[in-house]
Amino acid sequence: MNWRAYYWEENATRREELKNVLLNVQVPFYFSKFEKILEASKGDYLLGTNYTWADLHIANTVSFIDETCKPGLLDDYPRLKKFSETVFNIPRVKSWIEKRPITER
Repeated sequence: MNWRAYYWEENATRREELKNVLLNVQVPFYFSKFEKILEASKGDYLLGTNYTWADLHIANTVSFIDETCKPGLLDDYPRLKKFSETVFNIPRVKSWIEKRPITER
């Protein structure tokens, strides 16, 4: 998924093209795969009951896309939305998010 190209693109026309590809091709392809993985999981995380670095990475990426490209995007992917909320509510993750420095971009 090439959200970085969209995010950092300065040319407005090209940025809109990249956003369209991201939202209409890449997001449905990958997010639906994550939905299936979560459906098959025996727990709250991608690989079951214990979280891994993969969970942190995927939750961060999908939430970032939701926040920066199309707020509410995760509403179409209920398992992925719940998964992200679960990851961000892990006590140490939640604590870090509350204390981390705020950045402009």
